[in-house]
Amino acid sequence: VRSPMLLFGGIVMSIIVSPRLSWIILIALPILAIYIYVIVRRSLPLYTAMQGQVDVMNRIMSENLTGAKTIKAYVLEDHQLTQFNTENRNLQTISQRAILATVTLAPLIMLVLNLAVVAALAYGGNLAISRTITTGEIMAFVNYMIQITTAMTNTVNLITTFSRAITSSARVNAVLAEEAGTEASGTLPAPAGSTIQFEHVNFGFSQSRPILDDINLTVPSGQWLGIIGSTGSGKTTLIALLTRLYEHYQGKITVGGTDIQQITLPALHKKITVALQDSLLFSGTVAHNLSYGAPQATPTQLASGVAIAGATEFVGTNYDAPVEEAGKNFSGGQRQRLNLARAIIPDPDILVMDDATSAVDQETNTEIQDALVKARRNRTTIIISQRVPNIMDCDQIIVMQNGQITARGTHTELVKSSPFYAQLVQTQLGGDYID
Repeated sequence: VRSPMLLFGGIVMSIIVSPRLSWIILIALPILAIYIYVIVRRSLPLYTAMQGQVDVMNRIMSENLTGAKTIKAYVLEDHQLTQFNTENRNLQTISQRAILATVTLAPLIMLVLNLAVVAALAYGGNLAISRTITTGEIMAFVNYMIQITTAMTNTVNLITTFSRAITSSARVNAVLAEEAGTEASGTLPAPAGSTIQFEHVNFGFSQSRPILDDINLTVPSGQWLGIIGSTGSGKTTLIALLTRLYEHYQGKITVGGTDIQQITLPALHKKITVALQDSLLFSGTVAHNLSYGAPQATPTQLASGVAIAGATEFVGTNYDAPVEEAGKNFSGGQRQRLNLARAIIPDPDILVMDDATSAVDQETNTEIQDALVKARRNRTTIIISQRVPNIMDCDQIIVMQNGQITARGTHTELVKSSPFYAQLVQTQLGGDYID
């Protein structure tokens, strides 16, 4: 704000001090204003392109860092390096063009305004000789010209910075303009009951490729439901709808007799917790991660959750043990058990395990299942898995293929009624489990 005000004040005062010399300013300033406008207009698209290319570079670096093992496994180091160098050169080219577009601004302003000062001294000197103006007026006018020069240079730097900020703010505003979506809907608290019901539910990201097709399912309160099916059959999507990670579906989903669309999102997520196959561990301590969904959890609650998840052997009572970024100081199976403990500790009415023990050996997995059964109270539990042993003891099992429920029943019933399930049992457990 200071520089534009000094610029404006300097122009006004120079005109007041010497109207005869002020024509020099009135000629120089419009020329500079037009030049500044042209340069800024040219530079804005260049800075927009530069910001976009910075995004590309950030994405490539992030992918290379997170996928370093995969890149090495497929001997793609040279390919990734070539890609990085290509995009880096593109960034260099765009940056040079953007900088060159504005680099002449400050020197040109200094040149024009200094020439104006020289013109003022020369013309003012002639007027002083003819005693039209005094030497004091000339010196005052020149001082105001110097003030105008300094203020003009600072103002142009401000305009250049502002032009870059416009590009960045447009990108930030695009993110902020995204609709809140699910958080804005739902006004009711979570109901007391835990019966889950899907009624003629259809879902897909496009009408031509449905992911879930006419799903009808009832899970009574306190029942254990097993969901099994091939990759891409819609198992995880079913849970994404139940927890309202996806909103736009056809049909109706209720929990405890209440449409989930009418339940506030915090209340729904407090009632339902999900242990995912690859849930993230945050840097900090074990206690920080375990209490993520229950900040007020007591040491007794932490210990209970850890015990049920089979994590006592490596956690013990050292809840202040450090957790590195993404839990890299724990094995895959240990991370899964900590994630499961985190889901159990809030003591939800509905617990969902989405391949939550896929990295755990079968013996440990059996111990976890037994501990869950002992601590089940009236909790509704959904287990998604591609391993038959994980779901064979559930009260109800559904088989999903191509977005549809193709079979349902107990393990014994499905072995007889579902060829797909029977084949899984044969492959994973052998013929002794086929009645």
